[in-house]
Order: sequence, then structure tokens, then C-alpha cells
Amino acid sequence: MYRNHISAGAIALLALTMLIAIIVVLWVSRTDGVVLHWIIDYWNRFSLWVQNLVT
Repeated sequence: MYRNHISAGAIALLALTMLIAIIVVLWVSRTDGVVLHWIIDYWNRFSLWVQNLVT
């Protein structure tokens, strides 16, 4: 049976790319606190999702 396996390196690269994209968006737009709070909340949910994939 085929088992789908995602390497830890690919997940780390995805997380790093997402973090860089968020930093660039914040730097370009100079957003207010509401959007920053939303992005932090989204990042925390994404981090938990990645942790559940790895464990």
C-alpha cells in the first residue's frame, strides 16, 4: 500500500517560506494591529497543523 510521506525538510521549507511571505506583507503594507493579530493567530494555527503532521 502506498503511504504518503512528507519530509521534515519540506515542511520546514514551507514554514520558512510562509514566515518570509508574512514578514514581507507586513513590511510593505505597514498594517495596523487588527491585521497583525489576525496574522499571528493564523500563524499559530498553521504551526499547530504542522506539529500534528510531524507527530
